[in-house]
Amino acid sequence: MAMARDSVRLQSAMEYLMTYGWAILVIAVVLGVLYSIGVFNPSNFAPKAQSGSCQVFRPNGPGTSYDLNLEGTCNGELPQYVAYFNGQSYFQMSSNQYVPIEGNAVTITAWINPSQTSSVGQVVSVGGNAWNYLIETGTEFSFCLIASNGGGTCVVNPKPLRSNTWYFVAGGYNPSDTTAFAYIDGSLETSNFGTMSYEPPYQTVRIGTSQSGTIQFFSGMIANVQVYNATLSGDDVNALYAEGIGGAPIKPQNLVGWWPLNGDGNDYSGNLNGGTGHNVEFSGSWLGAYATT
Repeated sequence: MAMARDSVRLQSAMEYLMTYGWAILVIAVVLGVLYSIGVFNPSNFAPKAQSGSCQVFRPNGPGTSYDLNLEGTCNGELPQYVAYFNGQSYFQMSSNQYVPIEGNAVTITAWINPSQTSSVGQVVSVGGNAWNYLIETGTEFSFCLIASNGGGTCVVNPKPLRSNTWYFVAGGYNPSDTTAFAYIDGSLETSNFGTMSYEPPYQTVRIGTSQSGTIQFFSGMIANVQVYNATLSGDDVNALYAEGIGGAPIKPQNLVGWWPLNGDGNDYSGNLNGGTGHNVEFSGSWLGAYATT
């Protein structure tokens, strides 16, 4: 009798598994897919900053640095949107607007998510038709000085880049010791560029490609572009990295342009360096690949 009861129980268990096993398997697969696309990412449930929720206020007008401060919600909330560049799109400052880069000291920072790394993508350039400082991606990240004839020099950070992954990048030049630097997620590489003969006082900014030399468009997402007319220290760069993708500028007195790209292309540095996007889209479903620091 006991063996008969055990046989009945075993048969009932097998019938249960046969009846509901496929349903359990389907649920498991669906949960796996949802997890892989970031539905369960805690960042999805964090409050999101609206466009312009944090900006630099310059009481004495654009271009001034006296008594300036940050206004709004500037606690590093994740943005609602980031800018998507399709490999033929870019953002350009208006032709009558310029950022001051005096003495050649410059730092450019951005959050990037390349959709491919097999070819070069130019992220942000500061300069003009004759030359420009440029941060760009490929299999690695570089900070370059590029001339209109295609010549130039670069410092390459050897940390490999992967597609569909968020990175914090920063590049700049220090005229006091003639070195250039390229940071990626806190990892530093430097190179001696020598003394720069270039010293144009005012230049434009383009996001998504270069302004001189070989034009190579970036494919992927870009957020929180900041341009400084100063050489940020390693501590400054790492502080920006630690703030995350929604972080505010670290030294507003040296900030000449700030494009969060959170739903628009406005400049929130207080310098009113607006511009025009060409086929630039804004994505609200970008969080799946983002890992907070």
